[in-house]
Amino acid sequence: MNNLRDKIIGYAASAAIAASATLGSLAPAFAQEAQTPESIDLAELSAPIQIITAAEALERSNGKILLHYGSDFSPAELASTIRTLKMTGVDIEAYAGGKNGSIEMYFFGNYIPKVFSQNETGELYYIAKSLIQKYQLSSIAPLENDSL
Repeated sequence: MNNLRDKIIGYAASAAIAASATLGSLAPAFAQEAQTPESIDLAELSAPIQIITAAEALERSNGKILLHYGSDFSPAELASTIRTLKMTGVDIEAYAGGKNGSIEMYFFGNYIPKVFSQNETGELYYIAKSLIQKYQLSSIAPLENDSL
């Protein structure tokens, strides 16, 4: 019985060593995957933040979607929103100076009259998608959950 137990322990140890060696060799790949578009956007957002007024946001939004966010808006949520909106194929810019705790959208020289909280940013994609399709501004890559 001891021999069988020793063999099982030996196999388990060999498997653990093999798994460790395999996972160890994958560590660089995992580290490379960690450089997701979201982390790249967060790095871009850590550059000097440009603060603009609502009038400047409206003017700068010609030919693109412009997000105007408040100073306490979550950088991670902003990066995620930008990444999602980039799927529309339209240029996206984001500037600070908006209302605290929220984000506003300017679309091709027009103000979208809704102030979005951090919990409502998912709506931005669907509004942008609808307007882009209505005015035939760009081809849109569908989101995975677009059928909702």
